[in-house]
Amino acid sequence: LAITSIFGIVGSYIWGWLDQKLGTRKTGIIYGFWYILALALLIVERTGFITMAAIGVVGIGIGGIGNLVPSMIGTVYGRGDYLEANRFIMPLCAIVRSFAFVLMGMAVTTSGYTSTYSTFIGVCIVGIILIFFIGKSGDKPVEDEEA
Repeated sequence: LAITSIFGIVGSYIWGWLDQKLGTRKTGIIYGFWYILALALLIVERTGFITMAAIGVVGIGIGGIGNLVPSMIGTVYGRGDYLEANRFIMPLCAIVRSFAFVLMGMAVTTSGYTSTYSTFIGVCIVGIILIFFIGKSGDKPVEDEEA
């Protein structure tokens, strides 16, 4: 995890830059495909190179999620409703993230890593579809009526 943290620092800047250039919705979709790549690297037979590539891809992804969740909240709800939405969405994200660790622990003991990672690929696909249906408002910040 220490190595992935180094990649995460770089990833934070990469995902922030993509968010600024492409919009949060498109960046979120790319992020979903990025994590499918990370999970696919964890499924294939691991060599030293594949393991290091997986560590890099996962680390860069970890660095991005801290940017994308608040950015998505801001682009969908705007400045005026950000605090109210953030109070609900951030705890929900923490619950989902924590549930992933529980699911991982249970699934690995019963079915192994390959099927567990395959299940998470399915979850990523569902996430990509949900982000796609957020609509075009996720591409630019919503203008506040008060501003």
